[in-house]
Amino acid sequence: MEHSYRFLGESKIANHQGQSVINLAPSALSDPVYFTGALKPNLAYRQLLTVFHNVITLNYRKYTRKSSSEIKIRLNDRETRMLTEVLWQESNVEKERLRIQKILLSLKKDTSSVIRPYFKARDRYINYILQTRQESWLSGLPYVTVSKHGVILEGLSRDESVYSRVNFTNAAFQSIGEAACGCTAFDYSIGLGKDISKIRHYRNSIFSIDSNAFSVDQENDGFHDKKLDIPKNWMRSFLLFNSGLTSTNIDFKLQAMDLHNICSFLSRNKAKNGSCALRIELDPGKPVAIVFEPWKKRLLCPRSIYTGKSPKRVSIHNRRSLLLLEPLLSIVDEFEFRFCSTTRSLFISANAGPINILLGFSGWQVDKRVYRGFSEFEIATDEASALLVTRVLKKLKQEQSVNVAYVAKKMHVSLEQARVALDNCIKMGCALYDPEEGLFILRELAPLPYRVEVLQFRNKQEQKAMSFINSGKVEIDNISHQDDYFHIMGSVREKIICYQPDLILDQDQQIVNGSCYCHHYKRYKLNRGLCEHMIAVHIEFDKKMRNSSQEVLASSTQAP
Repeated sequence: MEHSYRFLGESKIANHQGQSVINLAPSALSDPVYFTGALKPNLAYRQLLTVFHNVITLNYRKYTRKSSSEIKIRLNDRETRMLTEVLWQESNVEKERLRIQKILLSLKKDTSSVIRPYFKARDRYINYILQTRQESWLSGLPYVTVSKHGVILEGLSRDESVYSRVNFTNAAFQSIGEAACGCTAFDYSIGLGKDISKIRHYRNSIFSIDSNAFSVDQENDGFHDKKLDIPKNWMRSFLLFNSGLTSTNIDFKLQAMDLHNICSFLSRNKAKNGSCALRIELDPGKPVAIVFEPWKKRLLCPRSIYTGKSPKRVSIHNRRSLLLLEPLLSIVDEFEFRFCSTTRSLFISANAGPINILLGFSGWQVDKRVYRGFSEFEIATDEASALLVTRVLKKLKQEQSVNVAYVAKKMHVSLEQARVALDNCIKMGCALYDPEEGLFILRELAPLPYRVEVLQFRNKQEQKAMSFINSGKVEIDNISHQDDYFHIMGSVREKIICYQPDLILDQDQQIVNGSCYCHHYKRYKLNRGLCEHMIAVHIEFDKKMRNSSQEVLASSTQAP
């Protein structure tokens, strides 16, 4: 997905004449979007922008653990070498082997001395890029949306695991100048990230989205063009976070001191092996309990009482991302936690007066073998639903912001139909959802809506797996549970062949091991992800577990 941008100068924070000007450079190739407003004296936005900067420059991929299949391959290679050495020792050519080994060692030394300057030069170049042009490592640019309710900044980390949104409501500004509603990507320069910490309370701060980019001659040398090949999975995760917000409610609230204790424990301890999950135990009328694995350390949060009616268990796997919230502990009293049961994503929102921030932690990108979320990225394809989406989108462009009840009344449809149509607008990149106000706000990421068939699947295996499920060719033959592990055996019919993949999942339904006798598995094993048959069985098992949990919840609520 190649996107072209043209920026007039760079985004930066300038300090002059006793005031700080936060100037964002929008893309001049989009519709005119500009804004000018004087912020009220408040240092909260400095911490919020710091967290926003930390999120969009975050990349945890270099810390991911190697898969068990890769470790097995290394162990097999080591075993082969050890057996070879034993055979050499028992033969009569031991001296010849030692002589050849010495020659090889000398060749390796000569080779390393020749290649060493190349690696040093490469490291210097990488360090130079990281220090001077950090924005070139971003997978996609952040977006800014100007609406009649305020200004919203959105961004996603490089590894697609953390989503960030900063919302400046109109109450955060002393005065608002010229403004034009719309959405555009803005240039994120390294100077902007460095200068955020220089904001001071004794300076008046002005938030500005430069309007000169749309009024001057674009042939001037002041413009610089950027062409970004935004990964399809990055954009898909960005939209999936926005869609997941529509099906969440506030599950529980956590006081700032309790969250400080969690961050303190995570800072002092780092697991090197075993499960790295953070379990949240919610029992009605009792303090929230946190269990850290693999230490089985249980931490009670006496300041945070769970007010729900039914007990819940929530798991967070990218738990070290919670450390991103540390700069907010001094300005926020409590944090609201929302959990999306379909995509297993967690959303944490914090209000600092008229400015609030929302962080989303994914439940589908923790490991490359977790196939949650992509099956939820679907929109209605029948003619009636597509026509309703078109009508809702037209109404949204007229009103700029709507809620579900308003759309249901104007379109003469049910609340569920209106909610689904608005959710489809989000997945097409035409809207965003504000959970605080319950509003769907117009936000067009591209001149034309995104096509769902382009963003729904990450690879051909996922597309084939979904076709098997839709045609009813997937069955679960047997499920066994032992020692917190699930062993699933299924059947997938493809043409005249019936494949029988089996999977081993942990208690969080993450795939530990699996096998199949198709061509993909025989060739790649698990080194390039799962085959389409294992993916189909995994999704079918996830749906079955979700339906069973809903039935248990319904029976518990109906019981006297």
